[in-house]
Amino acid sequence: FYPGAAVINKEPVPGEKKVLYVVQVDASDVIAFYKISLSAGGWQVAIPGKWDTYGSSWDVSALWTDPAQPLPWQLSLGLDVERTMRGHTLVTVYYSRDPNLDNVPLYPEAEQVQEEQEQIIEQLPFYSIHVTTTVITKTYRTAAGLQEIESFYNSSLLDHGWSFYDESIPHDEGGPRFVEQQPGNLSSPEGLSFAGAVLDPVEQVYRRVDLQITTSDENAGSRLVQLRFRLPLNRSPGPR
Repeated sequence: FYPGAAVINKEPVPGEKKVLYVVQVDASDVIAFYKISLSAGGWQVAIPGKWDTYGSSWDVSALWTDPAQPLPWQLSLGLDVERTMRGHTLVTVYYSRDPNLDNVPLYPEAEQVQEEQEQIIEQLPFYSIHVTTTVITKTYRTAAGLQEIESFYNSSLLDHGWSFYDESIPHDEGGPRFVEQQPGNLSSPEGLSFAGAVLDPVEQVYRRVDLQITTSDENAGSRLVQLRFRLPLNRSPGPR
C-alpha cells in the first residue's frame, strides 16, 4: 500500500479479496508509486492503466507468476485510483488467484499425458450471438479410484482460482452460476464442473473458462481422465 495509507474496508469478494484505503496525497503520486513498485515486484501489466472520461479515476490490471517454478495459478491484481472532492485519493485493491491453464494439476503418477486444442464456433444459450471458443482437452491414464480422483480435484482446484459451477441453474441474469458444493461426480457422464477467469491478452479483458473433468474405465484396472477446458474468445458473425 502507499505509505501512510488508512485502510477503510477489507472484504472478501466471491473469488477474490478487496481492500479500500485512503491517502492524503494526489492520485498522480499514488500512480507513480505503483508503477515503480509493481515493476520492482515482478508484476506484468496486463491491462495498461488509463483514466476515465472525466479524469477522476485511473485503473490498471497486472499479473504475477513465480519465476522460480511453474504453478497452477497466477496472482491477479486490480487497482482503482480515484480523486476525491476533498483532495484525497481513494485506492481500491482487488487481488486473487487466477487459473494457469498450462499447469493445471494432474493426479499424481499420471501416465501417457496428451493434449489437443481446437477452435469451434457456437451459439450462446438463449441468445443469437455466436462466439469463437477455444477447446483444450488434456487426457491421462491412472490406476486411482473415482473417489480418490474426485477428492483430489475438489480439494485442490479451489486454491488455484477455480470455483464449483452448476450449469443446470438458469442463466436468467447472464452470469455464471457459482455454487458452494461440487454439483457433479465422476460416476456421471457430466463429471465434475468448475469455472474460473483468465485474461485475454489480445482484447485485454477477462474471460470465463469452464472446466469439465470426466473419466472412462479401461482394461487392467486403469482409467482415462479427461480435462476439457472451454474458453470463449470473442463474438463471431456465426457459421457461414
